[in-house]
Amino acid sequence: MAQDPSNILVAGNLRISTAPLGTTLPTALPTDPSTLNLDAAFKDLGYTSPDGSKFTTTRTTEGIQVHQERGNVRTLVTDELAQATFNLREWNRETVTTSFGGGTITSPASGVWKYEPPAPEDINEFSAVLDLFDGDQIWRFVLRRAMVSNSPESNFIRTGSADLPITLDCLVAGGGVRNWYALTNWVGMSA
Repeated sequence: MAQDPSNILVAGNLRISTAPLGTTLPTALPTDPSTLNLDAAFKDLGYTSPDGSKFTTTRTTEGIQVHQERGNVRTLVTDELAQATFNLREWNRETVTTSFGGGTITSPASGVWKYEPPAPEDINEFSAVLDLFDGDQIWRFVLRRAMVSNSPESNFIRTGSADLPITLDCLVAGGGVRNWYALTNWVGMSA
């Protein structure tokens, strides 16, 4: 169906959740933004900036040429990367440890919490779910195995929020399983 305005996605609401690797991944959609229908191990990362999120897939290819032709006669996919990026607005136990790639939080004194970042060699891997809502239409992106790949950079200014920018790399899940999948009830996806 070409030129159908009902096929335009406007992600009016966004929810991002993470869980430890091995958590049961969803096979169904949320009921609404307040009922995500996820395993209890998933934690909602809260508010994000109004910039929303970005999901990117990139393929790197290598062309094979021969002397007898002026172009590629074969193309190989040499790399494939999927990433999700967003800015968290809330600072709490889940968002800080996610943004900084893990670490520990302790309470050295009553009413005081201490965050220790992870050791340089520690890699915090987890599963992530991005739910996009356009009225009753829903897209759910599931990252089977992900890690934060960016260096957190928060700006502390008097006139705005200090966001926690995050880039999630989708890592290979193994066993021939794709590293991400999407679920939707989007009418444009029907045959």
